[in-house]
Order: sequence, then C-alpha cells, then structure tokens
Amino acid sequence: MEIFNNIAAAFSGTAFMSAFTYGLSNLLHKNFRQPVILDSILERLQLDLSQPIRRILGWLLHFLAGLVFVVLYQLLVWHNKPENITWLSGLVLGSISGIAGILVWMFVLTNLQHRLKVDKKAFYLHLFFAHIVFGLGVVGYYQFTA
Repeated sequence: MEIFNNIAAAFSGTAFMSAFTYGLSNLLHKNFRQPVILDSILERLQLDLSQPIRRILGWLLHFLAGLVFVVLYQLLVWHNKPENITWLSGLVLGSISGIAGILVWMFVLTNLQHRLKVDKKAFYLHLFFAHIVFGLGVVGYYQFTA
C-alpha cells in the first residue's frame, strides 16, 4: 500500500508541478516544459527514436524524477508517518528539491554538445518555485487521502 501511495503522491506532485510549469510557460512565452526539453535532449543524443516516443520518454523521466524525490522525502524525513507529512515540510522539501533540480539541470544543460535555446536564468528560477508546487502537491495527496 505504501508503494502505491508513494507512486500516487509522486504523480500528484508532478502533475501539479507540470500544470504550474505549462501555465507559466504560456504566460511568459518561454519554454519551461521539462518533458519537452527532455524530448529535445533525447533528440540531440541522436537515438533512433521517433518524436512521439521521445515525448513519452520525456514524461516518464519527469515522473520518475518525481518518484525519486518522494522516496527520498519518505526515507529521510517522513518515514511513512502521516504526522510528519505537513504543509511546512512540503514547502521546505520542495525548496530543497528546487535547489537540487536547478543543480541537475545546470549540469545537463552545460554538458550538452548541442546547446538548447533556453533562457537559463528564468528556467532555473522557475524550477525553484515549480519544485515548491511539487512538494505541496505531494503533501496535498497524502493529506487528502489520509
């Protein structure tokens, strides 16, 4: 049951994060959409994959990253105890995840052979807040299903 809840919480957090990201991308006319950027990265790696497959892989990688964060939250902080899963912990863990996400994306975007056209400063700033939305979305799942 805990495995299902962790997967569902990761899905919830990632869905809220993606909605925030897509909304902000549309509002600011910038590409902050992580699955689309992952699709572009897979294309530049010259893997023999069709665009629809790359897009699906981009989404799968994005949701997998969310699951990794949820598992880390559970192992390091929450210990599968509902009383530990608070809105404040979601805010703090989301902020920490935002910093981790920025560092990962800085590494990825810096080490790409063929540069992507991404406003890096805006993208990184957005990532911080998107991960806070993620953390709160995860807590929301646990709070409303407890």
